[in-house]
Amino acid sequence: MIIKSIPKDKWVDLKRETHNTIVYILEAVETLRDHITANVQLSASEIMMCAGLYSHAVEEYGKLIYLKSLSPKPDGNVDIEFGNRRSPGKFDNHKHKFELAIATLPPQCTTLHSGAFTRDSYSRESHDVDTISDWETRLTIFNTDFREDGTVKRYPTVDVENLRTAITEFRNIVNTTSPI
Repeated sequence: MIIKSIPKDKWVDLKRETHNTIVYILEAVETLRDHITANVQLSASEIMMCAGLYSHAVEEYGKLIYLKSLSPKPDGNVDIEFGNRRSPGKFDNHKHKFELAIATLPPQCTTLHSGAFTRDSYSRESHDVDTISDWETRLTIFNTDFREDGTVKRYPTVDVENLRTAITEFRNIVNTTSPI
C-alpha cells in the first residue's frame, strides 16, 4: 500500500470534484431514466446502461465517504491510501468504496431488484437473487464474460421501478450531502 500525502486544499478540491462527479453521473442517469419513462417499448440495454452508470455514482459516493473520513495531520497534509493491482488502498479499492456507500445508503438507493433469494446463499446464475448496486453488478453490466463451460454470463436483473426509486432517493441524499 502507498500513502500519498497531499495538501489540505488539494484534499478539499478532491472531495468537491468527487461530489461533482456524482452529480454529473446522476444527471446522465436521470436523462436515461427520463428516456426510459417516456418510451413504453424499452430495450434491456437502456435499462442496463442506466443501472451500470448509476452503480458508478454509488461507488463515487463511497469514495466521498472515505475522503471525508480523513483529517489533516499537524503539518496540514492529508494521507490517502493508494495501492497497486495486488493490494489496492482504500482510495482505489472498488469493493471498499461500494461497501462504504452500501453501509451508509438506505436499501432503496442500492437495491435494483428484490429477488426471492439472497446472494449470500444463492447464485445469480441459477436463482432469482437481489441485485445490489455494487462492484459485481457494474462489472457484469459493462464487461461481457463467460463461465468455464463457455456459457455467456447474463446481465443482472434490474427492475425499472426500483431503479427509478434508487435514482430519486440517491439524488435527494447527494443534494443534501456537503462535499466538504
